[in-house]
Amino acid sequence: MITSFPLHYALSEALVAAAATLGIARLIPENRLGALGLLPFGLAGLIGIIQIAADLTGPIAGFHQFLSRSGAVFGLICLIGAVLPRRDWRPVGIGLAAGALVTALPATGMPLFGVLMLSGTICAYRTAPRATAPIAGAGFALLAGAQVIAASLRPTHPALAWHLFHIMVAAWLLIVASIILRLRKQEGLPA
Repeated sequence: MITSFPLHYALSEALVAAAATLGIARLIPENRLGALGLLPFGLAGLIGIIQIAADLTGPIAGFHQFLSRSGAVFGLICLIGAVLPRRDWRPVGIGLAAGALVTALPATGMPLFGVLMLSGTICAYRTAPRATAPIAGAGFALLAGAQVIAASLRPTHPALAWHLFHIMVAAWLLIVASIILRLRKQEGLPA
C-alpha cells in the first residue's frame, strides 16, 4: 500500500529530476541513446515531486513505481548501449521488452537490475581508457551501492535511507552522463 510521505522527501526527488535534466541536456547533442536512458529516472523524480508535494496516492504513485522499476530497467539498457562503442538503437527495443517483462512479472525486476548493473559496470570499465577504467566502472556501479545502502538503512532510518538513496541516484546520473561524454571524446568525436 502506498501512503503519503513527508514534504521533505520531495527535496531529494528534486535532486534526481535536476540531475537527470542536466545529464540529458549534456547528452542530447552527443549521445541521444544516453539521454533516453536518463529520461525515466528524471521522470520518476518529477512524478515523485508532484506526488509528494500534492500528497497524492493512487494512479500517480503507481506511475512513479512503474518508472522507478520498469523505466529504470529500460533506462539501464539504453545507458549500457550508450557506453558501448557500437552505436545503434537495438537497446531501445531490448529495453522496452525488459521493461514490459518487469511490468508483467515484478519478481524479475531485482535479478534483472543486478545483471544490468554488473553488465553496465563491466562495459564502462572495458570501454574506458586504461587509466580511468576503474573510475568508470565504479561510477557505473554506484547505483547498485545506493540500493544496498538504502535497503540496509530503511528499517531503522527510513528518512535517511530515502534521502541518501536519491542523493546517490542523482550523483550516479551525473557520473554516467560524464562517463558517456568521456567515452565519446575517447572515440575522437567532439563532446
